[in-house]
Amino acid sequence: MDSQYSIVLDKPYFLLEEGQSHAYSNIYGVIQMNSVYLQPPEWIDVQLIGTEIIGKKSQIIVNDIYRISNHDIEWTIDQDNDFQYNFPFNIPIESENVPSSFQMMDPNKQYSILGGIFYTLQVITPNQKITRPIHLYRSHVSAPRRVFWGISNKLKWQYELEFPQIFDITSNRSGLISIRLRSTCYRNTSESCLIGCQLIQSVHLEGSENQHQLLMTHTHLLITPNTSWKQPCQIEFDLDDTVLPTVISHRIGVTHSIRITFAFSNLLERTNHSMEFTFPVRIGGVEERIDYYSSSKDVTVSRSSSTSSRGTDIMSLDSAIDLTSFKAN
Repeated sequence: MDSQYSIVLDKPYFLLEEGQSHAYSNIYGVIQMNSVYLQPPEWIDVQLIGTEIIGKKSQIIVNDIYRISNHDIEWTIDQDNDFQYNFPFNIPIESENVPSSFQMMDPNKQYSILGGIFYTLQVITPNQKITRPIHLYRSHVSAPRRVFWGISNKLKWQYELEFPQIFDITSNRSGLISIRLRSTCYRNTSESCLIGCQLIQSVHLEGSENQHQLLMTHTHLLITPNTSWKQPCQIEFDLDDTVLPTVISHRIGVTHSIRITFAFSNLLERTNHSMEFTFPVRIGGVEERIDYYSSSKDVTVSRSSSTSSRGTDIMSLDSAIDLTSFKAN
């Protein structure tokens, strides 16, 4: 009877580390061999594949192969199953140039993907191939807020804006913008100000026109803007469900920006004037609604996480074999 193989992953989502050049992220997993007796294969290939998809066209952007020969593998018998052998592994990936997973659905066609980036992990033996989808993401939970300030010489208003420069959709889909205004001219004290805030998502798919979408829009009227200097105007908002992570890839780009507009009106002098600011922001985190995708018709993709016994609670991560030295050129 031939041995049967499966993959157990530490988790379905893997964080792409940031903050320094040549930062590495780790994909931990266990290859399980179910057999009456230890019958290891001559070799095992572990392959990480990243696919960029636009419509019906796909392009491989990551293709890392690790070939491990039989004499390099030390199988350990499972603590709860005498017919299961485990090989824990770790794949370090240089995360700087690896884009996050995401997908963009076609609103006009059910279950049709306009574009996206998808990753799979394959384990290949001489007689079997197993494929598991994985999700790579960036997280910016601890990113500081941005403060932008200045004086409009023409309008005679001093302003200070504080807002998130990064949103993490894993932990929170809401945001807060704080605004302070102060007049530098006496005549401005009779003016009111309508504040408009927008969060804009721009998607570029090679061969298509850029698509721009409002994820949030909010307005707030300040009858006496000067009072906001001591008591800042705070605007709270929630992100739209269609938000995507910020992604820069070969043929796909998803960018985000915040636009803040001030429209001043003086009813006594019957004057109106405005100023506008646009700032780039980033969105990270896990897009939990992603639907894993496989472009290979002959491969069965498991959508649910494999269950592992107590012995492979990704065992001890310290015991995982680093596959770096087995990477194929």
